[in-house]
Amino acid sequence: PNEVESWTAARAARAAPLLSDLVQIRDKARGSELNFYGKELSQCLAAAVATFGPDQLLKVADLQLLQHPLSDPVYEQKSHSWLLLVLRDGCRRTSLAFFSTYLMPLASALRAKATELEMTSPLQARKYQTLLCHVWAILPGFCEEALDLGGALLADGGRLAKQLVSVLLGEPQLREYVWLAFTKACDTTREPPSPLSTALRPANENCLRTLCTRVLPEMLTAYTKMHAESVGQDASIVDHNRQIALTAVQSYVRIADAGLVGNLFKTLVARLLKATTADAGSVDTTEKANAVPLADLANAMVPHLAAEH
Repeated sequence: PNEVESWTAARAARAAPLLSDLVQIRDKARGSELNFYGKELSQCLAAAVATFGPDQLLKVADLQLLQHPLSDPVYEQKSHSWLLLVLRDGCRRTSLAFFSTYLMPLASALRAKATELEMTSPLQARKYQTLLCHVWAILPGFCEEALDLGGALLADGGRLAKQLVSVLLGEPQLREYVWLAFTKACDTTREPPSPLSTALRPANENCLRTLCTRVLPEMLTAYTKMHAESVGQDASIVDHNRQIALTAVQSYVRIADAGLVGNLFKTLVARLLKATTADAGSVDTTEKANAVPLADLANAMVPHLAAEH
């Protein structure tokens, strides 16, 4: 990984003038021009992100989402907010720690700004919430063949992992991006798509198994909370969110400690039986409502249980 970062930094320095020209073209382009070549320009910049890393492009065009008023007619150009979609499409095989050190503080500042404006300017608050979601939407790419998965997730006592779990449990509008991030991390570790991720596989497996005792139970809790919160929501959205969450759980189960998975499965089945077979008066109402998500989770885990379970 260190060699990869050194190589890309050296090549990015040579490509910096070209990247600067591309950014200027995007900033100066009119709507009609973007209709003509905007897609190709974004793909070119996303390819630069994939090749050199997001940090190198952001040296050329920094995100300034809070330095300019949303009412500015050229806010998109001054703030480089258009870069959020480029980063989402281009990030892969890069440093997850960069998301933690650069983008998470930005996300926190956007959340604070949105909260500050909720009472005085609800429309602007929603716009900052949208920007916040766009920042978090970049996370899954950082987890696709991350160069430093263990170093980033386990640093400072597992601070980043705890933050991701906190989002799963308490921030419904951002959950999808964390589910997808864990899916990417687990799938590219279990089935490495490149020689680089093959070399990183032992370290990444060790990281994910180290965290599984803390993360996997909380993923199950987050799924049951998500089910409770889905009452009254559009059925297609609920099903979409359900599939993304269950896919993430299955991806982690495939790589987690078999003993832990077996114990979690037994707990799920015990809770499910209690919720569906006990006398009505002896079962907590909340536990009854959890019967469906408990069944979903148990069914998702069955194909991946060890033979002894």
